[in-house]
Amino acid sequence: LELKKELSVECLVKPVSAGATYGFFEKSVAETTNPSYLLFQSLGKPIFRVVKAGNQDAEASGKLVTTAYSHLVGTFEPTKSKLYVNGTLEAEKTIAAGEITTGAGKSYIGVLAPGTLVPLNGNLDELAIYNKPLSAAQVAEHAAQVTLGRPGEVQALEAKKKIIALTPSEVEVTYEPSGS
Repeated sequence: LELKKELSVECLVKPVSAGATYGFFEKSVAETTNPSYLLFQSLGKPIFRVVKAGNQDAEASGKLVTTAYSHLVGTFEPTKSKLYVNGTLEAEKTIAAGEITTGAGKSYIGVLAPGTLVPLNGNLDELAIYNKPLSAAQVAEHAAQVTLGRPGEVQALEAKKKIIALTPSEVEVTYEPSGS
């Protein structure tokens, strides 16, 4: 997941606390607390951060709800990062052109700054990493395909599960549950 020029991070999240700080996804450069890009919640507000000449944050103005899942998407293209919440553009950050800071570090799900152990207290589902920025129409389409209002009634983006590994030779694995 050493993406430098373009990317998107997408997930459904239902935090336990509206005022807490939690990590949803983090890609580190080399060490556990040296991020390249991450999607997280700080004091209840969702943030998509890319590291390029310092932290470049697209931060929503409102807090995430704790009573239902929220659909989050952070996108990065060469001069902008964006944060969408439930299909709506909530924040946009203009950034100087160039690649983000990256490296061969680990990727973390459900934890922020793994060396400091700030785990997610809540639920995370449908995490996806893309090697391109999703368009506003794609984000809206994905958000429309999930029921966000009631836990236990969240519908998957697709009936079958896909795992895509972004490597020089892209690998795609499809799993269809029995009985479908």
